[in-house]
Amino acid sequence: MRAGRRERDKIRKVSAFVLLVLIFAVVNSAVAFSEDWVLASTPFTFTQKGTQPSSQQSVAKLLPKLILDQIGTESIRVPPRTEMLDRTLENLRTERQSLFLQLSAAVKTRDSILLTEDSGRKLRKKIKESEKKIREIENQIDENLKKQQKAVAEVMGESVQEEKKKNAFESFLAHFTKEEAAVVSESVEETVAVYKSDSSLLFEPGDLSTDSREFEKSVIDAKINGLLYGTLTFYGNYFSATVELKIYPGGKSMGSVTEVGSLGGITEVASNIAQFISPLIVNSSGVKLYFDITPEEAASSARISVDGTVTQLSGYYILVPAGMHTLTVESPGYVEQSFTGFFRDSPSFFIHVPMSEQKNGTFSLYMKNPGDGTLYANGKSIGSESDDAHVTIDGVPVIGQVIRTVPGDGGEDKVINSFYYVPEKLQVEGAELVVKAEPLDLGALIDKRRVWAYRGYTAFVLTLPLTFFAVGNYNQAYNGYLNGVVEPDEVYGWHYLRLGAIGLTALAGGFFIFELVRYIHTASKVLPVEAKPGSKPLRDVIEKIEVEQTAVSDDAEEESDSKE
Repeated sequence: MRAGRRERDKIRKVSAFVLLVLIFAVVNSAVAFSEDWVLASTPFTFTQKGTQPSSQQSVAKLLPKLILDQIGTESIRVPPRTEMLDRTLENLRTERQSLFLQLSAAVKTRDSILLTEDSGRKLRKKIKESEKKIREIENQIDENLKKQQKAVAEVMGESVQEEKKKNAFESFLAHFTKEEAAVVSESVEETVAVYKSDSSLLFEPGDLSTDSREFEKSVIDAKINGLLYGTLTFYGNYFSATVELKIYPGGKSMGSVTEVGSLGGITEVASNIAQFISPLIVNSSGVKLYFDITPEEAASSARISVDGTVTQLSGYYILVPAGMHTLTVESPGYVEQSFTGFFRDSPSFFIHVPMSEQKNGTFSLYMKNPGDGTLYANGKSIGSESDDAHVTIDGVPVIGQVIRTVPGDGGEDKVINSFYYVPEKLQVEGAELVVKAEPLDLGALIDKRRVWAYRGYTAFVLTLPLTFFAVGNYNQAYNGYLNGVVEPDEVYGWHYLRLGAIGLTALAGGFFIFELVRYIHTASKVLPVEAKPGSKPLRDVIEKIEVEQTAVSDDAEEESDSKE
């Protein structure tokens, strides 16, 4: 029994250990996939010596902010293996420094024992414990150095390992050898984000030299992965900006770009630099977006914006970093088109943008059965139900809403609404459109119809056993009658019962279908009602006649007064 209990305890401990390992792995993987790749910029410096005017000093801080603002965030970046190696080496370096401080403290503790202990046995025991701790720390430092060598060999020697794997015999032996865990972790997708989620903030490390270890440590402590450096050269109102991207840890340059512009065109300079830097950040050559804009009149003067930044077409395409982008196409005289898409896993995308001509003017809209509610068109209030509402034509379909406030069951007011739709083809200057919308409490009405549909289905199902029972017994009695063992009266009895059961099932089934159709019809009322061309209702004609009669009588009274 004790042996069995020990086995159960052992199994529980192993299970608990495995569970903790799984939880740790899931948490680590979640952290790995949720971290951002942070981009920042330092204030730009000047190549020319001396004191620069305040306008130039403003450009040195404004230009990097504009570049960060125009570089698309939320892009996906997959760091290369060399970058993962630099991160691993930085972690190992930090670990060695910590171990060295622990070693220094352990050695000082051992040396102090000689001055504080008098007893020989006690002294030897404490020295032995201190020596053991020192050896453990030294072993950890040696292990750290081995990991460093192995990490470099893993990344720098990958091409050699790939060549070895091509050998069939080596590949066969690999199935029987236990591979050691890799020191350099695999690359994972990271989301690009700006420093402190604010493009207006710059990283200012003070007077530290950008090539010093202290500067790199301050960048790493700020959790910055990519840093932009820039130098400016001014001649009058024109300047040249050279911007370089470095990756940390390691401070390796990913590339640089030089752009020339004027003080009045600083935004365009920032846009051109951001367009070059973005592919370097996402570690790809970018994605080409080809545009087919129709009609040709709209395409000739079209202006395309990517994530709020106006971008010029290079031929028939624009180059953007892989990831999610919001594209906006504008052209004078045409309705603006805007859409968001995820562009990756392909070197190019073809985008067809049909532009619709922008129309001007208004059309009238009135309700067939007006109430005391309020009309809305594309989110804007356009008047009361009882009056004619005028809607501005802007070349896009109108999605409208009718909202009424009615007393509720509990004494509180309840809002009920309904939606309508005006297609683009009906939006003509001076047109009169009628909407047959019924503001209803659709939520409660749909619930009510659904309950009755369920009741009809339940009634139908409950009648089925009786029908099966009656039909089965009738068939059995009829077969017995054919064999001469059942009387005709019994057959007729089951026959009439069978007809009654079938009729009851048919009635319940018809009731269920009726309630189901009512439920579907009610549920479809959430769809917008399309407006129809219509004439003014009779009430408006009567009002017009009354106004004309009042005007005639007023004129007659004025004429009689003048004669008197």
